Amino acid sequence: MAKGHVMVLPMPCQGHVIPLMELSHRLVDHGFEVTFVNTEVDHALVLAALGDGGLLRGIHLASIPDGLADDEDRKDLNKLVDAYSRHMPGYLEALVGEMEAAGRPKVRWLVGDVNMGWSFPVAKRLGIRVASFWPASMACLAIMLKIPKLIQDGVLNDKGWPVREETLQLAPGMPPLHTSLLSWNNAGTPEGQSIIFDLVCRNNKFSDLAEIVVTNSFQEAEAGAFKLFPDILPIGPLFADGAFQKPVGSFLPEDERCLRWLDARAAGSVVYVAFGSMAIFDPRQFQELAEGLELTGRPFLWVVRPDFTPGLDTAWLQEFQHRVAGTGMIVSWCSQQQVLAHRAVACFVSHCGWNSTLEAVRNGVPVLALLLRPVPGPELRHRRVEDRTCGGARRGRRRGQGGGEGQGGQGHRRRRVQEEGRVAQGRRGGVRRRRRLVLQEFHQIRGTSKRVSKLQAPIDRAVCTISLLSVCVVV
Repeated sequence: MAKGHVMVLPMPCQGHVIPLMELSHRLVDHGFEVTFVNTEVDHALVLAALGDGGLLRGIHLASIPDGLADDEDRKDLNKLVDAYSRHMPGYLEALVGEMEAAGRPKVRWLVGDVNMGWSFPVAKRLGIRVASFWPASMACLAIMLKIPKLIQDGVLNDKGWPVREETLQLAPGMPPLHTSLLSWNNAGTPEGQSIIFDLVCRNNKFSDLAEIVVTNSFQEAEAGAFKLFPDILPIGPLFADGAFQKPVGSFLPEDERCLRWLDARAAGSVVYVAFGSMAIFDPRQFQELAEGLELTGRPFLWVVRPDFTPGLDTAWLQEFQHRVAGTGMIVSWCSQQQVLAHRAVACFVSHCGWNSTLEAVRNGVPVLALLLRPVPGPELRHRRVEDRTCGGARRGRRRGQGGGEGQGGQGHRRRRVQEEGRVAQGRRGGVRRRRRLVLQEFHQIRGTSKRVSKLQAPIDRAVCTISLLSVCVVV
C-alpha cells in the first residue's frame, strides 16, 4: 500500500516540469503514489513526446486548462502568469474532486512549484498538506524572499523598481547582484513587469502555507544563501535515475540518434550546444554561431528546437548541415542529462538556465556561458553561482590545458586565422569576427574536471521528511 497520494504541480514551463518530474520519480521510489498535473497544452506535449516506451510507474498524468486561448503565446510570461493565477485555482479544485469521485486515493500532499503559489490556499481549503518546491538557485529565491526588507531599506519602491542603483550582496558567500538585474524586472516585456512582481510578492505570502520548502540546489554550491534561510531544504541536483530510463517530462521527442553519434566520437572531443526551451535566436545570431562552430573544426552536437529561429533561411541551413555533415550534428531535442554524462562531451555552450547549470556541474562538464539577453535575469545569477561552483573549469580555455603547442602550435593558429579571414571576407563588422574567434579558441577546452558523484542523500532526506510527516495519513 502506498504511503500516500501526492499531487505535483509545476509551473507550465519545460524548465519547471523536468525537475518536478525527477522528484516525482524519487517519491514513487519511496512508496508514494503521484499525480502529476500539467496544463492541457503541456500535457499533450508530454504525451506526444513520451510515446509508448516511457516508464511512468506510479505516476499518473493529469491536466487542467491554463486559461489562455489556443492561439495565444504561452512563451509570453506576463500573459501566462496572469491567466493561470486567475483561472487555474477553480480547475485544480475540480480535478481533486473528480479524482476522489473516481475512487482514487485522497490527495494527502501537494508538492507545488513556488510560482504556482495560488494552489496552496486551494490545497489547504481541501485539507491537503503543502510542500513548496523552488526549481532554481537558492540565490534567486533569497532575493525574492528579501523583497520586503529591500523596500523597507529604500533599495526598491513598492512596485519593485530600484530606487537607486547599487550592487547587493545579501549574505557573505552569495554572488553580488546589481539592482538593474532583478529577475522580476527582466522576465518579460516592461509593460508586464507589474504582473510578474505582484506574482512574486503573492507567492512569498502563499509560501507561509507550506509545511516544508525545498529547492533544487545543494549546500556546497550556495552555503551563504542556505545560511540566510536555514529552514529551506536543499535536495539537488535532482535526477530521475542513474540509468536514464525514466522520462522527465520533455515537451519534444528526444532524438536518440545523437547518443549513438557520441558513441563514435573520441573522449573529450565534442562541443555540446543547447539553450534551453525558451531562448529564441534571430537568423543573424544563428548564422554567426553556426559559422563559429564550423570554424572550430571540432565535433559538435547542437540542439535546435523547431521554434528556435523564426525566419531562418532553410536553404542556408541545409547547405550548412551539408558542410558540417562529417563533424557536427543538429537535433531538435535530446536527453541532456545523458549527453552531459557521455564521455565524448568536452564542454557545454549554454544559456545557463538552472537545470543546465546543475546538470553540467553534476557531470563535471566545463561551461561557456552565452547570455542571450541584453539585460539578463535569472541566467546571470545562475552563471555567477556556477562560476563559484565550477571554478576555473567553466571559464573557457585554462592556462596549460588544451590548445597551445600540443594542439598544433602557432602554425595551427595561423591556419585558423587564415581560414577565418577567408570565410569572413566581405562581411561587415568586427563584432562577428571577434565572436567567431572566441568560439575558435573555445575548441581547445577539454573536459578534464573530475565528474562529481551523483548526489542522492539530499533527495532522500527530503522524501523521508515528507514520509515522516505522512505517518498518520497512510491510506
